[in-house]
Amino acid sequence: MTAYYWLIVFVVMIGIEMMTEARTSIWFAGGALAGLTASVLGGSTRLQLGVFVAVSFLLLLLVRPLEGAGRVKAAPGIGTEGKNEK
Repeated sequence: MTAYYWLIVFVVMIGIEMMTEARTSIWFAGGALAGLTASVLGGSTRLQLGVFVAVSFLLLLLVRPLEGAGRVKAAPGIGTEGKNEK
């Protein structure tokens, strides 16, 4: 695959991530960046796809658990307006 395809995949994944904020496509953006690197270095299409899958999977496994630790929980009662009112 040419480097342009990987660049397009990277930009699309970042765009999806920015729209959803659900941390669902950032792993694939990292994989696309690794695939782009493999492409620029002259790797075969099979190698590029393998690097993409491997890096995406590793990012999912290594970074996903850290993501939950950084989230701030809402204080009790916040966001419950209108619920259980008498």
